[in-house]
Amino acid sequence: MQGVIPRKTMTRSDSTFAGSIMSRQLRLASAGQAPNTVKRGAGARAAMAKWCSALAIAIVMSVAGSAAAKDGDLSDFVETYQCSLAGLIAKIEAHHNKPNEKGRFIVLALPGPTASYVQCAFDSRNREGLCEASSGWWNNSWERPHIGAAERASLARLGFSTDGSHGNFQQQMRFPPEGPEPYALATLMLSALYEVYGASKDMAIEVVAPFALRHGFLPRRRCVPIS
Repeated sequence: MQGVIPRKTMTRSDSTFAGSIMSRQLRLASAGQAPNTVKRGAGARAAMAKWCSALAIAIVMSVAGSAAAKDGDLSDFVETYQCSLAGLIAKIEAHHNKPNEKGRFIVLALPGPTASYVQCAFDSRNREGLCEASSGWWNNSWERPHIGAAERASLARLGFSTDGSHGNFQQQMRFPPEGPEPYALATLMLSALYEVYGASKDMAIEVVAPFALRHGFLPRRRCVPIS
């Protein structure tokens, strides 16, 4: 997928994110078994549970190994935004596309001159998805984020590819019949922002999601504890 984040704002982002490149990659994913996927069928729920568990383990490992925390730890950052982001993802899942309608995606971007963003898109049936973390491949050299050994290790722990020589770092997914789990996906996206691009709670996280929040900032909203 082509990156859609310009130098400082996302005012140039549009439905090209979920255009022909995205559709082609989703078709390729459905033709063969892609890595880091959740399979369909009778074991779909169990597979999704294993994926969520693996993601939780990856987050714990990231917290233990991270030396770049800016304000509190990863779990605190994720909890600050998880409920609001999960709500936006749920809105996208609930939107039923019209023919040739493109917009089932969400982009989270950090402020500043570098292309530091994470984005996910979903097919019209909520059965397949593609998430990407910016490698800077689509951008000018001065806009590319720093991706060193520590950042690549975090990408690998979270299930992303680590080769950005031909595009962004990708993670292809297949979901069970009920679709993706919004809180797991929110955790994945926020964890990547924090671990790979140094996100912190004092940053305004920009959002582009045509079917949930066309262009704005991610609200801080923690989930209400269930007693």
